[in-house]
Amino acid sequence: MTKKLEISLPRNERCATLVADLTEATNLFLGELISKKLQNTLKIKIHVRKTTVKKIWGSNCEGVHIANAKGSAPDKEHKIVIDHNADIFETLAHELVHVKQIATKQYQQRYWKSDGQLHARWEGKELGPKQSIPYKERPWEIEARAKEKVLVKKWHDIVWNKIYLKELAKSKVA
Repeated sequence: MTKKLEISLPRNERCATLVADLTEATNLFLGELISKKLQNTLKIKIHVRKTTVKKIWGSNCEGVHIANAKGSAPDKEHKIVIDHNADIFETLAHELVHVKQIATKQYQQRYWKSDGQLHARWEGKELGPKQSIPYKERPWEIEARAKEKVLVKKWHDIVWNKIYLKELAKSKVA
């Protein structure tokens, strides 16, 4: 469980249940992706927002992971912004895969002085300017899309089991 986790919801939409569910899902997803030791070094802020995501990153964007471009130094501070109309848990899983990629140095990015562009490195191999790589061909996105489905299935199984057990307990009382 990451000790430095902050979750914020849109103004006037405070929901303790959603915050608890996001916290539980974050801990489950990170537990599947990285060691407890590494989790404890991270600071993660998760923001669910009404307008920010699509306004800044485009109408097709459901979430974004923000970390500093530090090259070979893994970033310990991560920010995830999720559009409130997105599938929040699927988007959270996807963006937490990016946290894993940066924290483990599987994916690195840095600005090059020679051309002033943000360059990407995947598993130690230089891929060139990030913007020159089509979104669907970016290896870090391919991995995140694949793992988000597996993570969300585990989350749904846990949620459904809780609901089933509550209903079962109710039926035994009645």
